[in-house]
Amino acid sequence: MPKIVLNGVTVDFPFQPYKCQQEYMTKVLECLQQKVNGILESPTGTGKTLCLLCTTLAWREHLRDGISARKIAERAQGELFPDRALSSW
Repeated sequence: MPKIVLNGVTVDFPFQPYKCQQEYMTKVLECLQQKVNGILESPTGTGKTLCLLCTTLAWREHLRDGISARKIAERAQGELFPDRALSSW
């Protein structure tokens, strides 16, 4: 399954996308990243549903991974429990 990087998000797509599909997925990502509504159109049979689903799932996974990485970094720096002193043991 090809992996396409669009706007910093890795999208798994079942085949190499056509140019119009890649443009559609880029616009979907822009709307998701900017938290705005989007009206996108494309002719019948161009894979709109597949593009929308693959892109949205990839964006969600990218967002989740970013949150997980941030939590790990906070834990490593001891920022989750700054009030507790280790010497109290």
